[in-house]
Amino acid sequence: MITSTHEQGTTEWQQARCGVVTASNFKLVLTKGGGKTRKAYMMRLAEEIRTGQPTESYWSDAMRRGTDLEPHARKAYEIETGHDVKEVGITFLDEKRRVGASPDGLINHDGGLEIKCPLISTHTKYLQSGYIPSQYMPQVQGNLWVSGREWWDFASFAPEMPDGERIVIYRAYRDEDYIARLQYEVERFVEELDQIR
Repeated sequence: MITSTHEQGTTEWQQARCGVVTASNFKLVLTKGGGKTRKAYMMRLAEEIRTGQPTESYWSDAMRRGTDLEPHARKAYEIETGHDVKEVGITFLDEKRRVGASPDGLINHDGGLEIKCPLISTHTKYLQSGYIPSQYMPQVQGNLWVSGREWWDFASFAPEMPDGERIVIYRAYRDEDYIARLQYEVERFVEELDQIR
């Protein structure tokens, strides 16, 4: 694992991610049947590689909420678990820097953290479900693949909720079968990307 220390959200961080297949978008790579979203993501990365510039991306109110609340969520996680969370910019799978992830935190030598700060209704669903939502499994297992770590915590944070319900934490361990499938699909995606850029 190769780590860049550029703070997430900065121009330097965006530049480091330019043209990189990232864990937050692994779900697009896994789109069944090579759908439109997979193709659109590939074309966006091809443009970034050609121009050397990150593409503009849309920021919804929900995404801004997540960014604004993330430091508070990280602190709540540390209080809840007793873990110290180390912030990093982006981690790369290897020296080629074609595949990467931007963890919300690394913990000790074997763990990591993914933070979500959804609307209360969504947080309540996560609280009641008892497990990591399936739509985040490519990102969580992708972080485990890229980092080589053993476990990853998924934390949902909603400060409006009462004590005891503000943060919900679920842990995922490496699923080697899932990671092998993910690796195969990402490598195939990179090969296709190289043919069109």
